[in-house]
This record gives sequence, structure tokens and C-alpha cells, in this order.
Amino acid sequence: KMVPATMMTRVLGATCMLAMLVLLVTRAVPSGKRVQSSMRIQTRTFSQQPLKKVQLCAPRNSVLPQPQKSSRSQPLRAAIFGDGGAWQRQNPDEYPEQVENPLDKLPDPQRDSVEVAGNTWSYLRTANGDKSKGTIVFTHGILSAGYSFKDTLKLLEKEGYDAIAVDWLGCGESSKPDKNSFDFSPEAYVQGLKGFLPAVGVDKPVFLVTQGYYLGQIGVLFAAENKDMVEKLVILNTPLGKSSKLPDPLGSYTGVLKGFAF
Repeated sequence: KMVPATMMTRVLGATCMLAMLVLLVTRAVPSGKRVQSSMRIQTRTFSQQPLKKVQLCAPRNSVLPQPQKSSRSQPLRAAIFGDGGAWQRQNPDEYPEQVENPLDKLPDPQRDSVEVAGNTWSYLRTANGDKSKGTIVFTHGILSAGYSFKDTLKLLEKEGYDAIAVDWLGCGESSKPDKNSFDFSPEAYVQGLKGFLPAVGVDKPVFLVTQGYYLGQIGVLFAAENKDMVEKLVILNTPLGKSSKLPDPLGSYTGVLKGFAF
């Protein structure tokens, strides 16, 4: 059924009138609140004051100020290297892409390995350390390796010390033996370390540094059972008893690793 032309005309006319009414209402603004196109506004006293032009965004080619980097270790580095703060930038206002690490200039410790009771013990050692000063031996904790002492060995070599960072069996680059050849008990680790030291040419009491949980306790056991092989013992973050609570996430694995405790 066709709609009469008169009815269609009335509908279109009413639609146009409604659209014009909405447009007029939305554009109507009270004179006291009207914002002028010349960037002027009305104050409460209706006195017109020019607005100060504000740059909302920085120009596309502008260079924004960069934050200055600071390092808590910089004074320590200056004290260690005795360079009077030569690590500082020549131009303090310049923001470098990368801050040079003075440790990168020192020679890396040498990676080597030795066979002890059919297992390979891997270790890092200072290249030119003076053995007459004594040997410093670092032992790591569980979920770690001797590599964690790499920078420490660099600093010790700078001072002329002979230093070794060993990878316990089952860690790092040392062998991962099965239980038939190594039962991973504290006693087995103590005997392994006792065989490792003479195998790498250590024939004098060492300065033993033990660090970390479980495997770190092996160093304490070794020192207690072999006092003639240890000059001094340094304990870093190592529990000294069975009741020592482990931090998370190791705390949830206490039952699995219970065999490593005293």
C-alpha cells in the first residue's frame, strides 16, 4: 500500500524542524559563559582578560630534558680503582647511552676443570694471582654457580690474590653424575671438595668463603672437619642449623632438600 505524497511531505518537514531545534539548543550558550574565539574568557565579574597561550604538546623536533642516572656503586668504584672519580662523565649535562663499567677493563677469570673420583669439577680462577698470599676459595649455594663470583675474582686479581670459584657437582659446568657414582649427600660433597683442592694445586690452608643455602653449608662442614686445610672461614647468608627457615621460594621445598641440612 503506497503512502500518500502529502503524508511523506509532512514527515520530512517534521524531521527537519526537529533537527534544526536540536542544533540551536546545543549551540546556545549563556553570554556570561561564552568562550571567545580570540582566546578570551569571561571572569565572574564579566571582565574580559586575554588568555596566555599554552603549548600543550612539545614541538615535534624539540629535545626533552633527560633524567640523570645515578649509581650507588660509583663512589665504591672510585675508591676501589683509586682514579679520583675518573669514571664520571666529562660533561655532566650529557646523557650517555651506556655507562662504562670499570670492571669490564679487568681480565676475566679463567675457566678450567679437573677430574676428581671420576667426576669433572669446573671452576673459575684468577689468571695471574700470587699464591704466596694464599688462595681464596668461593663456594656457592643451591640454584647458583661459581660464575656468580666472577666480578669478585676480577677485583681480587687486581690486588694480586689467587682466587677460585668452584661449581659444585650438579651445578654450573661441573658433572651431573647419577646417584650410583655420587649420592649428593653432605658427606659426599665434603669429600669431593677435599679431593678437589689438591687436584688444582692448592697445598696450603685456604681462605674459604661459603655462601647460600644447603650447598653453602657444605663449606661450613668442610671447615669443621678439616681445620688444617682452612686458614679462615667467611660465612655469607648461610644457615647454621636444621631449624633455619628458608626464604621463599626455597621454603616450600624444604622436604625435598632436607638431606642437605645438618
